[in-house]
Amino acid sequence: MGGATSARPSWLGLLALLPLAVFGLSLHAYSSTPLSWALPWIPSLGIDFSFRLDGLAMLFVLLISGIGSLVFVYASSYLGGVPQRGRLFLFLSLFMFAMLGAVSSDEVFLLFCFWELTSITSFLLVGFDHNSDKARQAARQALFITGGGGLALLAGLILLTQIAGTSSITTMLATSSSWNQHPLVPLALLGIFVGAFTKSAQYPFHFWLPGAMAAPTPVSAYLHSATMVKLGIYLLARLHPAFESNAMWQLVLVSVGAFTSLWAMILTVRERDLKRILAWSTVSALGTLVMLIGLPGEGAATATAAFLLAHALYKAPLFFVAGNVDLSTGTRVIDNISGLGRRLPVTAVAAWLAGLSMAGIPLSFGCVAKDVIKLAKNQAELFNWVAYVGVFVSAASVAAAGVAAVRVFWPWHRLSPPEARKDRWLTAIPPMLVALLGVLFGFYPSLVHTLITDAALAMGSSSSLMEMRELSDPAARNSAVGLTLVLGVILFMAWDKLHVAQKGVPTSPVLKPSDWYRGYLLAVPWLARRVTALMQSGHLRSYSAMVLGFSLLTLLLALLSLEHAWIPSFELENGPVSWAMAGVLLMIVVSSVLVCVLRNPFVMLLVSGMIGLASAILFLFMGAADVALTQLTVEVAFVVVLAAILLRLRKLELVGPARLEPWQTVLRAVFSISVGVSFAVLLLIATAFEPYLALEQYFMRNAVDGANGRNVVNVILVDFRALDTLGEIIVVTFTFLSSVVILRLLRRALPEPEGAGEEDCDGGERCRRCPPLLAAATRWLYPLMLLGAAFLLLRGHNAPGGGFIAGMVAVAATAMLAVSRGSRYALGRLPLKPVALASASVLLSLLSGVPALFMGLPYMTHPWFELELWLTSVDVSTVLLFDLGVFGAVWASLGTIAARAIDVDVAPSGGSEAPARRAKPAPGAGLRPAERETSSLPEAVTGSREGVKP
Repeated sequence: MGGATSARPSWLGLLALLPLAVFGLSLHAYSSTPLSWALPWIPSLGIDFSFRLDGLAMLFVLLISGIGSLVFVYASSYLGGVPQRGRLFLFLSLFMFAMLGAVSSDEVFLLFCFWELTSITSFLLVGFDHNSDKARQAARQALFITGGGGLALLAGLILLTQIAGTSSITTMLATSSSWNQHPLVPLALLGIFVGAFTKSAQYPFHFWLPGAMAAPTPVSAYLHSATMVKLGIYLLARLHPAFESNAMWQLVLVSVGAFTSLWAMILTVRERDLKRILAWSTVSALGTLVMLIGLPGEGAATATAAFLLAHALYKAPLFFVAGNVDLSTGTRVIDNISGLGRRLPVTAVAAWLAGLSMAGIPLSFGCVAKDVIKLAKNQAELFNWVAYVGVFVSAASVAAAGVAAVRVFWPWHRLSPPEARKDRWLTAIPPMLVALLGVLFGFYPSLVHTLITDAALAMGSSSSLMEMRELSDPAARNSAVGLTLVLGVILFMAWDKLHVAQKGVPTSPVLKPSDWYRGYLLAVPWLARRVTALMQSGHLRSYSAMVLGFSLLTLLLALLSLEHAWIPSFELENGPVSWAMAGVLLMIVVSSVLVCVLRNPFVMLLVSGMIGLASAILFLFMGAADVALTQLTVEVAFVVVLAAILLRLRKLELVGPARLEPWQTVLRAVFSISVGVSFAVLLLIATAFEPYLALEQYFMRNAVDGANGRNVVNVILVDFRALDTLGEIIVVTFTFLSSVVILRLLRRALPEPEGAGEEDCDGGERCRRCPPLLAAATRWLYPLMLLGAAFLLLRGHNAPGGGFIAGMVAVAATAMLAVSRGSRYALGRLPLKPVALASASVLLSLLSGVPALFMGLPYMTHPWFELELWLTSVDVSTVLLFDLGVFGAVWASLGTIAARAIDVDVAPSGGSEAPARRAKPAPGAGLRPAERETSSLPEAVTGSREGVKP
């Protein structure tokens, strides 16, 4: 990317003032740490919007803001000629905000929100060059792994908060001695480990980080060396005081960290791209940090804090250097570049200084950090083996530093490629400044003594940086440095030979997590096709069997868990009401049996309607008048619509049901009886429990006084739980708006019913589709039904009724009109067009709650007003507007769906003969592109145009 960019810097570099201001404020406030701030967020769950800055958080804040300001300056020149570079600066700013929020959060769920925001912004930054397939693949890989780890982290944090009894990190750490031996702690740690390891690229999730080098170099320098990949390290360091004596914590962190550190350095030799070499060395450094957190002893935390700072101070400038090399030569392959020190002198000096720190050369802060690490390893008596791993890792770090700082810029006399361009000052100064800090802190480690010590104390350590420096043996230190340098130089000189040799070493895919990932990506669509073929058979009976079967299994498990008798005893009173209820129940039983034995679909529908009618009567006997009215209106509308559809289906010569084998019949019978009996038992269990009377008493006591309504059911729906009802009508309206497109495509794909184009359908001879008797009846029934709907709407606050019941009556009226005169005629009688009526009704319900806000009341509290009309006064309320909105939304949405469904013909009108069937055409044949979406519908629904007589 860099080679094609313009040398002119962008004014967007001024955005560096934002992180620079954060850096300055943090330094100014450092003496006052720890700082805390909290605001109630979810009081019912005890979750606050809280932040806390202690030594550890402040170390990360200074790194994020300090290096971030230099990244902004660097990016303004590096991306000077890149289109849409403003988008990258926006993503960088969002990422910086997310990182600052994550490291300063004192609430685990707030930390998790910022954690996920870093994953999302990282995805956007890595995939910034969205025209590059490599960048898109790398971004998806990073998001998939870190996002999946985030889900595991969420599970671990939820379990941890349940164990600790708090979601405050400070409180959790302070009370850890009372809960860290809980038996569920290992399970919580497992989720936390997966989240931290995926974010910080630990084995086996390590491979995403080198792949993310497809991102622009400023992104790599910021995200993948100094900030985001250390977020998992931060989480482990933050929780360390609670688990430092936990054997699982120590064993997992030390083992995974040491192996990741070693394995990543082995893989570094495989690379020829300079950025990927630095990326693998970053993975190794992250492994070292994880290992240090897990080591026992007081010095481990101090070593962790020191290495955190040292790594950022040498790895960020080295990534800057890699970007400058790319800008100068157009390549980062080390085989094609050498002698660049003549053209990039400032960059070369920055690379050498950063390389000294990476190699641990004396008088660099990298040497200070590695000295402290060696002391921490010596204190961990049970993990002495990690010292042997550290020898090779340190030597390999020296070799990698030599490749980045010496091989690329030396020898002076041989420049490759000859056309390499010179330094840009805005891209050369940032790496120089950071590298100089690494040398400065090496000369004067006392400058960061307080910062490192405070961060270590936040991790539970009591050893300061200078104390550990005094404990070190100069002779042992010098011998260790000498051994590391000798081995490192040998590896550096043999780098090319080792690279060639490792190519001949076969590697099993079983040992390569990157191959696991690719295999998983291939397995997902394969498995999806198999599961889809199994679950989406296209047969309604299969879907019903799966849903009912799962419900049956869940119910049986629940029944087996009951420890007491769950079959209640009943004593029926001898009276007319009891005998009437017994008759209704008998009607339900008889109708249910008839539905199972009847074969005519139309008769089955009518008999099933009897079940709904009997249920409504049963509800009425039980005193639930509103439920009875709702059941009755829904049943009427359903039967009318489905009956009209079945009558049209009879025009086709449909294939009858397939003949079943005896075992299939028995299996279906057993399954059906099991489901029926199980749900009957569920109802018996429900009636066996004592009702919770507190809510009933509350609503009965406050319905009249608080809402001026005697119909408690309606008062609950439009006053106490108005937001729930509002959400329901919004869902209904959105469902309707979504179905409009489907119904429109379906009507285009099917023949238009005869008479549908009649603008003035009056039941006369001009419209042959209107049966005269039905047309005459609907002429009087339609206005009467709407009048009844208005009556139910207005009386609903004090008597059975309300907006939903009134809306369903209006839906039934519209469906009846659509049956007799067609959907166009029926929908034309709505007060507004269906979409406008549904939208306006929802808006009316939304606005009905606004007046309460101006009166200092909560939203959706419906105030009452007294109006003087002539010689009387009338009480009015915004509750009527809310209920009117419910009525209009239900009428427009469900009425339109019902009318359109009725008017979808499956065969041409006219002619009594059933059309002959021909070979089924190819799906979508002869249709416009917009209509092909409907071509996969079952033929019994869509019909076939083949072989139809005009």
